[in-house]
Amino acid sequence: MAGLCVFADLDGSLFQTLPKCSGNALGTPVPAAEARDGSCNSFMTEGQELLFKALKAAGAVVPATARDLESFRRVKLPFTDGAILDFGGLILGPDGKADEEWLEGSASRARDAAPMLERALEISARASGKLRSDARARLVGDMGAVFYMVAKSPSRDLGALGLLKSELESELAGEARIWMNGNNLAVLPPFLDKGPAVARFMDRHLPWPRGETLALGLGDSASDLGFLELCDFRMFPSASQLGAGGPK
Repeated sequence: MAGLCVFADLDGSLFQTLPKCSGNALGTPVPAAEARDGSCNSFMTEGQELLFKALKAAGAVVPATARDLESFRRVKLPFTDGAILDFGGLILGPDGKADEEWLEGSASRARDAAPMLERALEISARASGKLRSDARARLVGDMGAVFYMVAKSPSRDLGALGLLKSELESELAGEARIWMNGNNLAVLPPFLDKGPAVARFMDRHLPWPRGETLALGLGDSASDLGFLELCDFRMFPSASQLGAGGPK
């Protein structure tokens, strides 16, 4: 018997911050994820809630997200089919346990990439000072492995964040993949990609055989293309980096 498995990006796809919900015609925003202090900082529109419920009723829904495990646990949605976290660095099976073989490989590659990520932090601090930007950069990882760097501007100074991106691209040429989507700037080692992690999940953790599974991908960013291309069908929000005509 065939089944449906949806690989879904979270932030920007199934929910977002409250200001990004403004102007949506479909009802009152619904709480979706919490900040570290317990306050709600991410919301679903009524349309996103309707979509999520329909996807859950139709089959398995597997998050494919940049969130680390601690941040993922603050998501209020009932995900029970496994998850892909840290841009693909960590895979959780349907039992909630880490795919140890995958983690061993990604953690080894992360150790090799650690000097580059430390340099990315130094470049970010130096560039933000030069630009008088409030951009804050930090390293993200799980299970003792550091997988990538992310920078955000609390004041949403996207111009300065874009200049920081250019600085990082210049100094880390060939050593990293750098994505910017709205107020999120990520520096990833070349090995880190949601695509290979989704391929692994399809091979090892699907509830049905791969040949009997219809794969649907949902994403909003250029960083999601690697896993969307593996799916039989692809979806993206109209008001997103992909929905607005592709990566910029």
